[in-house]
Amino acid sequence: AEVTAGLDPKNPDTDNDGLNDGAEVTAGLDPKNPDTDNDGLIDGVETNTGTFVSATDTGSDPNNPDTDNDSFNDGLEVAERSDPNDADSYPTRTLVVSDTVHGTINGAGIYPLGASATLTALPDPGYVFNEWSTDAEGSDNPFSLIMDRDKSVGATFAQDTRDPDQDGLSNYQEIVLHETDPNDADSDDDGCNDGLEIAENADPNDADSYPTRALVVSAPENGTISGADTYKLGTTAAVTEDPDPGY
Repeated sequence: AEVTAGLDPKNPDTDNDGLNDGAEVTAGLDPKNPDTDNDGLIDGVETNTGTFVSATDTGSDPNNPDTDNDSFNDGLEVAERSDPNDADSYPTRTLVVSDTVHGTINGAGIYPLGASATLTALPDPGYVFNEWSTDAEGSDNPFSLIMDRDKSVGATFAQDTRDPDQDGLSNYQEIVLHETDPNDADSDDDGCNDGLEIAENADPNDADSYPTRALVVSAPENGTISGADTYKLGTTAAVTEDPDPGY
């Protein structure tokens, strides 16, 4: 019968997997294949007890390549020092994010081997995300990467040069430097836009501080001129002449 079955009648363990041929047949294993379920573990170490003891007594099922149904085969789990009998124990990889300036990165953590990790770059107000570095590249945000090994990711951020309110100041200048409203060209509603106020050394957050111009009148002969003063830039000044009697 052994010869008919292709077994060696002179060798009780034809495939040298640590189990004799008769025991393998009884257990539904292939006595000609040392690894019946092709999971990377020989049948003799898969003791089917449900308890992992060591690499030579794994407790896993020799007829099931993934005893705990966690999507990782038993041989890989043993090689990775996880428990092939526990679905909550599996090979992992670690994603580390670098400390960044002017922003943060979300997504660091421990992931199942081969899982997809999603990274999100979060710029500080007044800044924009520029690009990824180290184990990620490009400028897609969010960014996904496969955790096939331990990985480290960094990111760079740049000043936000956009000017949505078209007041001549970038978002970086408004938010970080001047604390003005980047979506309101005239933050203090004094009639002068923020960019002009900064250029004129006025305070764009104070309605009583605005660019001015001085009107000076010359001292005339035979009369006077009224209206000399300091005026808000762009306003209309009224000038009145008052002649002396007889003029």
